[in-house]
Formats: sequence, C-alpha cells, structure tokens
Amino acid sequence: MGAKKIEYLLGYRLKGSEESLGLEYIIGGVGSTFRRQAMQKVGGYDTDSVTEDIDFTLKLITAFGNRGWRFGYANDVMAYTPPVQTFIELIRQRLRWKYGRFKALVKYRQLIFSTTGQYTKTLSWWKLPKVYGEELMMLLEPVLILWIIGIAIAYLDPTTIISILVLYTVFALATFIPEDLSPFERLQLLLVAPLTYFILYVINVVDWICLIRCLRKWRAIVRNQDQTARWEHVQR
Repeated sequence: MGAKKIEYLLGYRLKGSEESLGLEYIIGGVGSTFRRQAMQKVGGYDTDSVTEDIDFTLKLITAFGNRGWRFGYANDVMAYTPPVQTFIELIRQRLRWKYGRFKALVKYRQLIFSTTGQYTKTLSWWKLPKVYGEELMMLLEPVLILWIIGIAIAYLDPTTIISILVLYTVFALATFIPEDLSPFERLQLLLVAPLTYFILYVINVVDWICLIRCLRKWRAIVRNQDQTARWEHVQR
C-alpha cells in the first residue's frame, strides 16, 4: 500500500500545479464535477470514447477555451477509488487510459498549436505537444536505460544511477512530508521512499507495454474507427 500511496501522492502534487499554469486538460473520472449548463451546451458526453473524462474535458476546452473558463483542481475535495490489485489488471487499466487519451488527442487535435487565442499557450504549445514527446521518449526508454547501465559498468562509475535514485527519494520525501498523515503512514512512506524509482519504474514498464499495444492500433486511432464506449471494469 505504501508504494501505491507514493504514486498517488506524486500524481496529486503534479496535478495541483497544472491549474495555475493553465495546463489542465483531464478532469479525472471519480473526482470530476462539471457545470450542468456547460454540459448541456456541448451535448453531454460523446459515445465514442473509452476514457470519457479525458474526452469530455477536451470537448469542453474546445468549446469554451481555457482562458475565460476555469478548468481546475480542488485539493480540498476528497474522492475515494480502490486501486487495482494485480499486474495484469494494472496493464488493462493503463491500456484503456492510454488508448483513450490517444483517441481524444487525435479527435481534438485542433487544440495543438492553436493560434485562436482561446487557449493558453502553455496548453496548446507546451502540454499537449509534450504528450507526444513523452510517448516517444517512453518508446526509446529501454534503449536509454541500457545505455546508462552500460556506461556505468564500462567506466565502473555508478554516479549517474545513484544520483537518479537520490533524486527520486528526495522527490518522494518532499511529496508526503507536508501531508496530514498518521505516524504509522508517515513511517511506512519514509521506509518506502528510497524505493521510489523502482516503484515508478514498474508503472513505466506497464506504460511501455500499453504504448506498444496502442501503436499496433494506430490506424484505428487516427481514423477514429473504434466508435465504442464500452469497457470492462478491472478487478479492485
């Protein structure tokens, strides 16, 4: 549970910064709330997405822009959702997320590099294009990791690897130290913090597998051939 909590806390901290920078483009599932008038004006949720939260947020941003309208993140609201319990179920969950995000980004591609003035430059010219850059780096990550390990072995210098581990440990500590946690939870996270990189790398492996599966379906994504909105819940 400590590992999952660190991942969630890291995501929570990063998410909280996106509103102030005008980067928010996903009002996530279980914790999402929208104004009824805005929902009605855009015709509600579409039925061609397996990640309705991503699709609908981008639909609202496309319709109203994110300058005059606020797409925010409330850090004082509590929402509960149980995490998946197995590696296979984690792959199923993250595959749906990644596949649905690709579909939504292609569907609302007019947001990327937009010059209409409706959208913040940080969203149109940074955040959304960066998603594709991040996926490219994800695709190349196994090669980069092997290259770093190879250099460390060849020169008998583990400095780079140690620096990465220390950086992630400090990042994890800075994330949960300000939180209102019980002494037991704090101790648990303190003990898990040195393993943060390895914990997150499990998620990276899952994301890489899901990316490969999405690339196999790139034609269906680009042509929006998959019109279904049905998906099966993962076991929690």
